[in-house]
Amino acid sequence: MKPDDDHDAESTDTSGLRAKVLRGGSFMAARQAIGVVISLVGVILVTREIGPGQYGRFAACIGMYMWLNYVVTWGIDIYLMRRPAGEAPEALYHRAFTLLMLVSCLGGGLGLALLRPIEAAVGIDGFGGLIAVFFAGLPVAMAAVPGRVKLERDLDYGSIALIELVALVQFQGMALALAYAGFGAWCLVIAWAVQQSMVLVMFCVWSRYLPKPAWSWNETKSMFRFGLGYTASTSTIQMRRLINPLIVTPFAGEAAAGFVGMAEQFVFRVAIVKNMSEKMSVAALAKVQDRRDRVRELLGEGMRLHVLTVGLPLLAFSLVGPWLIPLLMGDEWRPVANLVPLMAIGFMVSAVFGLHTAVLQIYERNWDVAIFNAVMMAVLLGASAVLVPRMGVMGYGWAELMTLPTYLLIHVFLYRQVGTPDYRVALVWTAGLGLLMLHPWLGWSSFAAAGLVLLWPATWTHLRGHFEQIKGAAIVRS
Repeated sequence: MKPDDDHDAESTDTSGLRAKVLRGGSFMAARQAIGVVISLVGVILVTREIGPGQYGRFAACIGMYMWLNYVVTWGIDIYLMRRPAGEAPEALYHRAFTLLMLVSCLGGGLGLALLRPIEAAVGIDGFGGLIAVFFAGLPVAMAAVPGRVKLERDLDYGSIALIELVALVQFQGMALALAYAGFGAWCLVIAWAVQQSMVLVMFCVWSRYLPKPAWSWNETKSMFRFGLGYTASTSTIQMRRLINPLIVTPFAGEAAAGFVGMAEQFVFRVAIVKNMSEKMSVAALAKVQDRRDRVRELLGEGMRLHVLTVGLPLLAFSLVGPWLIPLLMGDEWRPVANLVPLMAIGFMVSAVFGLHTAVLQIYERNWDVAIFNAVMMAVLLGASAVLVPRMGVMGYGWAELMTLPTYLLIHVFLYRQVGTPDYRVALVWTAGLGLLMLHPWLGWSSFAAAGLVLLWPATWTHLRGHFEQIKGAAIVRS
């Protein structure tokens, strides 16, 4: 084959990859939109029934569980995801399943052994019984990981979307029924436990993967080494989930924990495409990891798309939240509307720089990510510990904004590995949307600054480009 032919074939492959990812992303985005409506309606009805205090108990539990979940996953999902095409045989998934079971049983067992000191630290009577369900459910959640990864490697996001949607409907429906039956916080805990079992069965069926024990010392050592650095980074950044049970709840009360948990729910549900997009990006970037220039190009493209798909929905919700949240949930939930804009800015910026982490992990620079996460968490934990006792629940929101300068560090690590992507448009858009989210404190001047972003010619050039890509992907699919 001639050099020009090689180049054309390579261009066709990367264009096809982009089209496949965009098609999958469009499908997942549609599912996420449906899921957001179901989830928000469900959580509003449930929390109106059980109140901020009972929801705060569940929020404290889920925060602690999610941190432990990231620890016991041990980066095995990413380890499987980054394996080149053709190098992920069935036996590898069995070995990954076995290691996941060992680590999750160890983590869950340790949590169960420490129930009393955990309850004392949180300061909520009866918290130990609630969190025990989550500790016991860890192995069930981990058993679903290999099946999900198989679908993700095949870019079969349609099946993933359907599974997630069914699981969401089950969770919200059961939680609502139990809430009206007077179960309090337990309505959400029981619904979660049933959901994990359903998800495991569905991922095994859709991926045609039946977990079974298998062992290889060489493979296990490889997974363990990769997971050590990965877990050091992810478990550090996920320590933010411990702030609610270990700082907000003891200093501001379980109702405040409910406000923080609800604000997180709104931010995550409105911008749920972030996690889906980052997962898809790992699969896409892994396929071109040997071409640094292509990685930089995809990074610039991905950052712009994240501002649009994450930032715009968050902005819209921040603008309507002050009157919508009390209307839907009652005046007792009004503090959530004040928290949402501050947390939304932090979430948007983390989405823009989230692909940096994905790239570093693909190149096995997990310790770089760990250092960045440690610095960010030191700032967030320290600021929260200082501000929450003095400002109450709003102290956590302002602590989130104090972490923004730490993203300079992740840029330095990325630059050393692949160079500098094109930040210009993504950062200008991020600044414009962030100023608008701060309008309750900045007033009308925030709208004037955002107007300058709209008048910038590059804004419309790139918006047309992204629209044409999505349109082209839709045509290919049809």
